[in-house]
Amino acid sequence: MGYLLAAAINVVLLWLLLVEPGWRRLGFLTDDVTVVLGWVTVSLLAGVAVNLALVGYDPPWARRAGDALTAAVAAVALARIWVVFPFDLGTWSGWETALRVALGLACVGTAIGALANLAEAFRVRSAP
Repeated sequence: MGYLLAAAINVVLLWLLLVEPGWRRLGFLTDDVTVVLGWVTVSLLAGVAVNLALVGYDPPWARRAGDALTAAVAAVALARIWVVFPFDLGTWSGWETALRVALGLACVGTAIGALANLAEAFRVRSAP
């Protein structure tokens, strides 16, 4: 049930981002979002695919491998967002720096999570 819920949440996020209301309705996003939209979409689609795959087959190594895959794609998406920075925060003093730091930390943490999950997948898979 949890895998289906996670997949459904990613589908809803895709719908909200791409269809209705769409990213253009969010006033703090600039047109530069189009530069990162592909990676964000791939990240959400990877989450859908992995969670649907795990509905029928979820040994620990597969779950960890799926988590590694989705985290790796998310780390790339976060890195692109950090580089492009498609946000217009207006006159909010200090928010740009705070958001850049948060994105950087999220990117590093997600990349570490991807590596840790990959290592755990290999460890669990090769365990007797």
